[in-house]
Amino acid sequence: MVAARCWPLAAPGAAPVSAPDPQIGLNDQGFPRHVRLVQASDYQQVFKDAHRVSQPPFTGLWALNPTAGPRLGMAVAKKNVRQATQRNRIKRLIRESFRRHRSDMAPMDMVIMCKPGAQRFNNADLHQALERLWKRMSSQCEKSLSS
Repeated sequence: MVAARCWPLAAPGAAPVSAPDPQIGLNDQGFPRHVRLVQASDYQQVFKDAHRVSQPPFTGLWALNPTAGPRLGMAVAKKNVRQATQRNRIKRLIRESFRRHRSDMAPMDMVIMCKPGAQRFNNADLHQALERLWKRMSSQCEKSLSS
C-alpha cells in the first residue's frame, strides 16, 4: 500500500496568504479574458483590417476597436522560435509588458508576432522592444482615431 502525500498549503511558520487588496490596485495588473483576443474570429478581424508595425524582433498588427479597451493576441510560431521554453518566455514577457502598459494604450485589438531569432534577445532587450512597439502602435492608432 502506498501512503498518500499531503502537501502543506504554506510553509510552517509562514505568514498566511491573503487575496490582493483592491484598494492597492494590484487587480488592475491582471490579464483577464476581456483584454485577450480569444476567438479565431477576433484574430481574423485583426488580420483583415491590419495596420502593421515592426520593431525587431516583433511585428505588431493592430485594428481599431472603439467599443472596448486594448486587447492582446499573440502568435509565437514554432517555425520562428523552436524551443517551447523560449516561446513561453517570450509570451510571458509580452503579457507582462502589455499588463504594465495597457492603461496608456489606445482602444485597439492587436496581435504580436515574433520574427525568427527572437530567442537570442535577453529579457531586457525584449522589454525595450515591446515598449517601443506599444508606443508606436498607440500613436498610429490615435492618429487614425483623430482623422
